[in-house]
Amino acid sequence: VDRFAPASMLINSQRQCLYSLGPVSRYLRVASGPRTLDLLAMAPPDLRVTLRYAIGSANSEKPDFKSRVCETVFEGQPISFTVHVRFLPDEDEDLHLVSFVVSAQPGTRVGCPRRVLLMAA
Repeated sequence: VDRFAPASMLINSQRQCLYSLGPVSRYLRVASGPRTLDLLAMAPPDLRVTLRYAIGSANSEKPDFKSRVCETVFEGQPISFTVHVRFLPDEDEDLHLVSFVVSAQPGTRVGCPRRVLLMAA
């Protein structure tokens, strides 16, 4: 799953984590203080605004939202990613699937070797 599906978190209308999938620890941390499953409390401060806006933008009229490229550092390595949010209507409570999708942007190497050797045909 970690190789093929993006790190994702299913949240309820109070932004409480119901289920997580993949390496979400690259993007979210357990907040200090009382235990919480609130997505925004687990996000670094500079990502909270993006997450709040993305969750609020994905609704019944427009169920999908994709952010601009964001960046973080995990274990000393920079990661460029976008936040994808999918609105999931449910009988009991509306849900959102928040995914962190690794992306390559110009000038950024994601999964590429430092040197590329060209071979003549």
